[in-house]
Amino acid sequence: MKHKLYHRFFLTYLLIGLLGLFITALGGSFLVEKHLKELVATTLKKGAQQIASEEFLREDLPEAPPESIFVYLSSVAAALDADIWVIDENNRVILNSLDPNCHLHPRLLEDFDPEDWKDSAYCSGDFYGNFKNPHISVLAPINDGLDGYVAIHYLTTNLYQRRSSIQEIMLMIVTLVYGLSFLMLLIFRKYVSKPMRQIAHGCTEYANGNLAYTIPVNSDDELGYLSKILNYMAERLNQSGKYQREFISNVSHDFRLSLIHISEPT
Repeated sequence: MKHKLYHRFFLTYLLIGLLGLFITALGGSFLVEKHLKELVATTLKKGAQQIASEEFLREDLPEAPPESIFVYLSSVAAALDADIWVIDENNRVILNSLDPNCHLHPRLLEDFDPEDWKDSAYCSGDFYGNFKNPHISVLAPINDGLDGYVAIHYLTTNLYQRRSSIQEIMLMIVTLVYGLSFLMLLIFRKYVSKPMRQIAHGCTEYANGNLAYTIPVNSDDELGYLSKILNYMAERLNQSGKYQREFISNVSHDFRLSLIHISEPT
């Protein structure tokens, strides 16, 4: 007898496991990356708005010592693991957290257009061709853009590393849960599949006329109850058969005696 039910259950178990790993690897990667981008963008945006609200940028930028500003921007950039630019009203980068001498040679952003940022909380790319590797960039206006903007850039590679770390943890958890769920398969085999095979074998024995066979399932669940009923039914049928055979045997014996008695001469 083929164990079709167990095989189907086992194949379903494997399919669910493979789908779980596939969804975690692809769907999880997408969702984690999306969440991290939004989280990083929100953090950078708050940092850019905080810097843009500083007094030395809103009022005293032309007179403020660039060295002190650079120290401040560098400390904030280190905390955010990002690069901070201050762009003036003429679209020139006049301060850069990575370049203490940026104010001596301001760089013009030819394609920079603040209008591109009105409907976007952040952008992901090379920031108008200024980076070789993709960055997540946010922009905050200084005095509503009249005195320029604060731009913060976060290297996307760092985000991918964080995503990979989180995804590895997710895959480990899914694999662990999937491995532990294998216990369910063992429980199913022991308490469901095996008793059902024994009951099916007992039914086959009964169909072949072996009513003396006893199904060896003694559990206290539904399958144990079913096996007890089948055993009881087979026992009653077997006893009924014995009674019928004994009755027929007795009748035959009495009939033979009657025939012998009739055939004897008087």
